[in-house]
Amino acid sequence: MASASGVAATLSVRGKAPTTLEDRVAELELLLRELRTEVSTKITGLTARVEENKSDLSILIQGSEEKIASLAERVEKATIGGFKVQAFGVLLAIYGAVTSVLA
Repeated sequence: MASASGVAATLSVRGKAPTTLEDRVAELELLLRELRTEVSTKITGLTARVEENKSDLSILIQGSEEKIASLAERVEKATIGGFKVQAFGVLLAIYGAVTSVLA
């Protein structure tokens, strides 16, 4: 029996085919143990990869949050600074209108 995956390949060579019921059951039990070992190994590998990807994503998310906070601060400064200039302009227009009526 041979099987291959992306990471590792295993090769098992069996002797003659089991003929008695006891031999067949023993062969099935051996295959089941090998399968459980292989599945356990793959689960461990996948869990490690998931944790690694989770860590990488956490770092990327943190960096994105910092960039968003920086951009939000810049927008806020631009908006508030622009508002002050606009308010001053409105006050000048009102002053001009009032002085032209009174003059």
